[in-house]
Amino acid sequence: MESGTWLRYWRNSLADADRQRIDITKQASLTAPLLDAEALQAFYTAHYAAAPEAAAVSELETLAVMLAPFSLRPVVGDRRRTAQQGQARAIHPFWIPARLTKTGQLQPPTSNEHLIPWLIRDVLEPTTRNAPVLGSLTTVDSELALWTWKTDTWEQYYTNAQAFYAKATASAGWPANRAEIGDWVVDSNATLTLMPPQGMAANIIGLYRYLEKQSRLPALLTTLLQGQAAGRPLNPEALGLLSIKGHYGQMGNSYPLSTSQRSTLQALLKTASGDVFPVNGPPGTGKTTLLQSIVANLIVEKAVLGQEAPRILASSTNNQAITNILDSFGREARVSRWVPEAPSLGVFLTNSNVAENEQRGYQVQTTREGFCKAKEAADGRYLRAAETELLRQGAAFFGIEYPTPAALRIKLHHALLQQVTCIDTWLDLLPRLYDERGEPWNAEQLRQALQTGRATIAALEAYQLELLRLQASESSFENFLAAFLASVRKKKQARYQFLVRTQCPYSNEVTDFDPEQLKLEVAQRLEKAQQALLHPQAALGALSTFDTLAAQLRRDYAAQKEAASYLQALSAADASSIHNVLDVTHRHSAFVLALHYWEARYVVALQEKLRPAQPPRRGYETKPEQFARWAMLTPCFISTFHTVANFLVKKSKDGESSYALELFDLLLVDESGQVSPEVGAAAFALAKKAVVVGDTNQIEPVWNLLPALDAQNQRRVGIAPAECPLAYQVSAGSLMRLAQLATPFRLTNYPQERGLLLRQHRRSKPEIIRYCDEYVYGSQLERLANPSSLAALGLPPLGYIHIAGECTTVGGSRQNQQEAEAIASWLHLKRDDILAAARSTANPTPRLQDLVGIVTPFSGQKLAIQRALRAQGLGNENLTVGTVHALQGAERTIVLFSPVYDASHRGGYFFDQGYNLLNVAVSRAKEAFLVIGNRCLFNPARNTPSGNLAKLLFEEPAEGRPRPELDNSFFYGDESRRHLPVPREHLTAVATGKVDRLSELEQHRRALAWAINTAQEHLVIVSPFISANAIQADGLTDLIVAAKVRQPTLRITVYTDAHLDAPRGQLHPHAQAGRAALRRAGAEVKIAEQIHNKTICLDNHALLEGSFNWLGAARSGHYVRHEVSWFFRGTGWAGRIEQLVQEMEERVVNELVISR
Repeated sequence: MESGTWLRYWRNSLADADRQRIDITKQASLTAPLLDAEALQAFYTAHYAAAPEAAAVSELETLAVMLAPFSLRPVVGDRRRTAQQGQARAIHPFWIPARLTKTGQLQPPTSNEHLIPWLIRDVLEPTTRNAPVLGSLTTVDSELALWTWKTDTWEQYYTNAQAFYAKATASAGWPANRAEIGDWVVDSNATLTLMPPQGMAANIIGLYRYLEKQSRLPALLTTLLQGQAAGRPLNPEALGLLSIKGHYGQMGNSYPLSTSQRSTLQALLKTASGDVFPVNGPPGTGKTTLLQSIVANLIVEKAVLGQEAPRILASSTNNQAITNILDSFGREARVSRWVPEAPSLGVFLTNSNVAENEQRGYQVQTTREGFCKAKEAADGRYLRAAETELLRQGAAFFGIEYPTPAALRIKLHHALLQQVTCIDTWLDLLPRLYDERGEPWNAEQLRQALQTGRATIAALEAYQLELLRLQASESSFENFLAAFLASVRKKKQARYQFLVRTQCPYSNEVTDFDPEQLKLEVAQRLEKAQQALLHPQAALGALSTFDTLAAQLRRDYAAQKEAASYLQALSAADASSIHNVLDVTHRHSAFVLALHYWEARYVVALQEKLRPAQPPRRGYETKPEQFARWAMLTPCFISTFHTVANFLVKKSKDGESSYALELFDLLLVDESGQVSPEVGAAAFALAKKAVVVGDTNQIEPVWNLLPALDAQNQRRVGIAPAECPLAYQVSAGSLMRLAQLATPFRLTNYPQERGLLLRQHRRSKPEIIRYCDEYVYGSQLERLANPSSLAALGLPPLGYIHIAGECTTVGGSRQNQQEAEAIASWLHLKRDDILAAARSTANPTPRLQDLVGIVTPFSGQKLAIQRALRAQGLGNENLTVGTVHALQGAERTIVLFSPVYDASHRGGYFFDQGYNLLNVAVSRAKEAFLVIGNRCLFNPARNTPSGNLAKLLFEEPAEGRPRPELDNSFFYGDESRRHLPVPREHLTAVATGKVDRLSELEQHRRALAWAINTAQEHLVIVSPFISANAIQADGLTDLIVAAKVRQPTLRITVYTDAHLDAPRGQLHPHAQAGRAALRRAGAEVKIAEQIHNKTICLDNHALLEGSFNWLGAARSGHYVRHEVSWFFRGTGWAGRIEQLVQEMEERVVNELVISR
């Protein structure tokens, strides 16, 4: 496919997406209950002449407009809203494109406009926006693909549009006035507005248009568009790769790079201009550290070569990713500067929220003013301050005063070259420390080999000397006779045989005793032995050099506490230890010197700008000149893809736009798996090389076009939808997938994705990240130990609290009120314990918002949880609550997951459509990931994301470790836990005195025995877990046998879960023995799918239900837990008992055949 075709396709797609995001505050609009012809004619007259090009069609004399039949506004009044929600503007969920005539008549759009009515993306699940949810993206797209648009008349077109809305949102049509949808209220006034020319994508669209006119595209963009064939699989950790020169800078000195970070950086050093370099970054593997190292290395490299300062563009598509980048080059980098008012290496290029971003400590530059331009004010205030501070810091560092910034610059450059020389010395030494197989030399073996070799040489030399002496002792006459007389020849040979037998070190191998042959052979062996001696000599020399360099390094950095442990671990037998030490010593020192070198060069450049020796040749600066100087102070220019092009555009006198292409040395893209291809691709024209970091297994882009509309755009430019690669599609692709097609790099240990892979995971406990590693990353992650800071809480790494709530649909989204209340109640109960456990010397005042995050798949549940938190007095804790997008790129000590669905749901779950959602949710948790919801949703027998999570979630813990199931009595009945004593539906029974509460182990054991002894017709026991130990401890088999003797017609039915006692597919022996014992005693044991209730039904008049596993709970020992059950009795419960038995029977399956 031609590159220009992709550019046109993406430009058209951006324009279409822009039209779906209408901000009527920036458009001429008309809102009224009834848009009559007179009002429409007046609107036409007022706006036709001044309408933007996109709206006016002069030959038709019509105006391109859009009609919103209703709007939604935030609820105000008694309902409390968060600050963010309260600031939300009115939303127009549905737009109908149209044409307005000068007589005030509305018409359907023309056929060549390719416009159809649409629901805005923000109101479709899944969504990250603060907006009401009216439907799902999947439903709307499937309806759109089948829908037939009728455009013969306006009336037909409008009616057809309403029918489509009804079908897509499963509603009756436009909602009624004042109806409430979640926290939003309907306003049925219609709104008419002009078709906007361009929206937030205007800058990208302008750049695409410029690129389409170019005869030759920049090399980097061409690589991205055309892709590359996959190369030979690479072993990134091979020793040869680790010896590549070029890694000279390291930003921090607290920790070295991990093995995979280092191999990734080494591979990057082999790339050239125009290359796309994708890095697969699973959760918690150090993407930020890698980006810091890449930037630090480029800063040093450019300084060493004396070239222009590196210009680095760091970009992404969402605010969280941009904030992460800003922080990584600012407060997290903790760099020390020798010039004032420049704490960060990055400047934020933006024209929005300037004051807010400056207040957060970011260095902000707009197209007109800001951080960079303020430093260059003509009054020279900053220059004078920078000169003074730079020279003062330089004098303190070197112990000598320098007269000018230029003189200090020369000294810094010289010191920098010395550090680089030290690094190169180590890198030259590194391969000499290993043999040809890559194994480290053993000094003792080398010394022994040297001793043996020298002895061999000595023996050979002695033999050679005797051989020469013997030959010299022979007369020429004797040699003459030997040629003719056999007796003389035999005598001569006997002398050489005797010499070989008594002097030759290899006498057993000699067969030819000719003197010349003997001389030749000993000479060859001697040469070979001498050559062999060179290897141990060189190796011992390398080890000696290592000892000398290591001793010098330990002396030079003895005062640096951060380096102490790495200097102690430094070993010639471990290449990683050498690189680790270089990272925290020479490489960091080189970065510090290079940073100050660029500061000195910036001050010199500022002197030349503000105090020129002679007037400048022209009165303006080009973009490259301007950015070249700014990069000396802040080499990282950080901007969203939607904004950056606006900083590089130049308008000509005739209004044409041109752009400074390939201005940046390097483009860094973070969270590229979330970037839709049409949004990010244009920026590749602005740089010479790109590092694209992301993970296609985490959050996908929020695509702004439905697949049906996307296919239409593909056909418009000549792309056959069936042949369009997934990576390029604006409804399914991502910049990360595009980058993977544009690189030849692929790894031997990770063949499923092209690019490099970060493997060392340090965020989560190994038990948590195990889920992501095994089911998402093919067991490629190295799960490094993570010490627990909240061990006192006794939380399992993976756990659950069973809440049997009810899932309802509200405003197009799902919510589960009981789950929301349970989450808020648990946090209210645990808040003080969590804060106390987190309190330390380093963090004396921990905040709950930094420790706990709450994730749910649905926006409706987010609102329900926020309301529940406010009801529990936790509204001011500023907890992060939302879909996984809210925590992407972040982490929390504890993550609570609300699945929302209930046991009655049939069909698949939203979080089972792929591993992306659960992968992100689980990997945000450092110490505990807790599911608070119905555990029946998680079936370990299924090979789905939730089913495979269940395999680990319900796994029997190791001895002494917390059990995964946490107590739910705080929600179901424990009055001391500050919640309702029983579920709501049982309040009446409590009030009438027909309910008893069981809260002790002995009470439960007596109740079970009483039920067996008193049942007359049918006893039902629901116990998800069964244990022979519990059955034996209570003598239950004897009780059952006795009951059957007493009442032969008595039926005893036991229901147990099919999978809980076999989480890894193998039934626990104690469960198998328990089931068999019950059957032998006369009970009918039935296996059911996805049950977790613990219930006893006694005939038709008594019911016990709660958290106690009747046939599986521990009867003694440290696994005994506080359990609560409620005892309901009376004939009024017959209907409930019948309903429960029916529910159990519907879940009964054939007995699973599970091998022991």
